[in-house]
Amino acid sequence: MTLAIAAVAIASLAVANAASIRPSHNPANSPRVLNKPIEGFRYDWGTGCKAANAIPPGMHALNRWLVRKVPRGESWGIHNCHVLPGGHWSLHSDNRAIDWHLDVTNRKDRREAYNLIHTMLAKDDKGNYAALARRMGIQGFIYNCHFWWARNPTAGMQRYSYCYDSHGHLRHGLNPTLAHMDHVHIELNLPGARKKTSFWRSPVSRH
Repeated sequence: MTLAIAAVAIASLAVANAASIRPSHNPANSPRVLNKPIEGFRYDWGTGCKAANAIPPGMHALNRWLVRKVPRGESWGIHNCHVLPGGHWSLHSDNRAIDWHLDVTNRKDRREAYNLIHTMLAKDDKGNYAALARRMGIQGFIYNCHFWWARNPTAGMQRYSYCYDSHGHLRHGLNPTLAHMDHVHIELNLPGARKKTSFWRSPVSRH
């Protein structure tokens, strides 16, 4: 698969039955969370470089959940102190982001990544958009040259600026890691990182 084909493939958010997590099994529809008040959309910027051993409990919980639900992947780490081009601290610096290795050029990895993203953004049985993301406290993710942020949630998956020029054309010679083609970057807001949202407070998070 060429990088150009891989980068536009996410538009279809293709899903398949073989992946471990599927929208039809969305944990947000469990009665143990569905009947609880749902969180709004929230985005918390990084504030500095935290200590590498100061991983908040929600990040540990998200890592364990990904191990169970997205087993084809593996963690590429949480802590990584650096400042982004716009001057903001990376959420990895704040210990509120994890990179989950799923390579878009691998068919099974790609399917599992798309299933995860589709499930995060799906409506629950009460019609709440991005229900699982909101209940987990997920404020953003990046994969395959596209991103979603809670700052503009209804825009859906948008083009990641590193991958595209000002005319919307895919750049050549992309670094697969910088383009997030070989991993899913997932961020938690402050309540999610503190394990204070409805999903992490529910026993559903442990299954």
